[in-house]
Amino acid sequence: MNIKDKINKYIISRFPDTSKNKSIDKINLTDLLDSLAIHDFIFYLEKEFKIKISSSDITPDNFKSINSLEEFLKNKIK
Repeated sequence: MNIKDKINKYIISRFPDTSKNKSIDKINLTDLLDSLAIHDFIFYLEKEFKIKISSSDITPDNFKSINSLEEFLKNKIK
């Protein structure tokens, strides 16, 4: 399973209504995730991808979409 698939699976498991959206890649994650959900999501990402995400990494540009998050994670994993 690639990065995007893992993110999609997590989002759909936490927010089942998103599975009805054919363009899940275009969902704005900053609109979807509230402050508590973002902490859970960060914890999941750190554990799943064995990385550390600092508070300075949590920006609208990195988390605005699944595509932007995928790019951020690819760079972080390198």
